[in-house]
Amino acid sequence: MGHVLVVGGTGMLADVSKWHAKRHHKVSIIARDKLKMQKIETESSHKNNLYPLYVDYRNLSSLEEQILSAIATNGPILQVVAWVRSDALESLQVIIKIVSSKAKQWNLFHVLSSGTNVKEIKMQIDLPCTFSCIKKKSCQSNSLIEVKHPSV
Repeated sequence: MGHVLVVGGTGMLADVSKWHAKRHHKVSIIARDKLKMQKIETESSHKNNLYPLYVDYRNLSSLEEQILSAIATNGPILQVVAWVRSDALESLQVIIKIVSSKAKQWNLFHVLSSGTNVKEIKMQIDLPCTFSCIKKKSCQSNSLIEVKHPSV
């Protein structure tokens, strides 16, 4: 069992949230919509593993406060799955900073829309770790960025 943070966990990544909960992970879900969160909890057979963080990830101070609270409750975050828009990368940077400060080794999966330029995203994010792009043929559409934070 580990602690997973899902950004977009009631929308595009709802199934990711439920999948991790089913595998007995503690799943902190950044959510703006309480009704969508309640739907996830209703649909999940493991709702006791779901921990809603009601915050708009663009509100950086509230985001930081909520993540630190989740870590205090559930332990260090070992995996982040994030659907963060390219115009809000400062939110992802806050998440990276906090998670890196609390966990020796963790993974980041940044899910990108089909029109996202992965090279631009890489240049905009300060990653204290290795980077790879996971997808079927090229790194230009439906991309998933995997980041492995090395052991300190």
